[in-house]
Amino acid sequence: MGKLLTMAEAADELRICERTLREHVRQGDIAYIAIGRGTHRRRRMFDQDDLTDFKERQRRRDKCLSTNTKTHRTTITTSNIKVVALPVQRAARAAAKPKSSSGRKSGPRAARKWIGLPENPTPTSP
Repeated sequence: MGKLLTMAEAADELRICERTLREHVRQGDIAYIAIGRGTHRRRRMFDQDDLTDFKERQRRRDKCLSTNTKTHRTTITTSNIKVVALPVQRAARAAAKPKSSSGRKSGPRAARKWIGLPENPTPTSP
């Protein structure tokens, strides 16, 4: 056991913030040494060996995604089902005038009716 590190020094050693270090301690991922006899605010110190053990437990290696990939089996399917008049129905639906959701007219002509203007204003000649 060597020199004990404070919370700030241990966080700096692990290159994480103190808040993250506290969460690792709370979850039991990192061991600490309680200094003093206080029970309300424990003074936590960290041994270098405990930090090294934590680093080793956190070590991960991702698989190379380009190797050993499983391919899906492809099959040919045949079917006797015929689609009848689908393009005709689609064209009829596209040509139909869309209905208003509220049933009321909107737009500039409806506004003219509301304020009392004529629907088809006639241009006046000079």
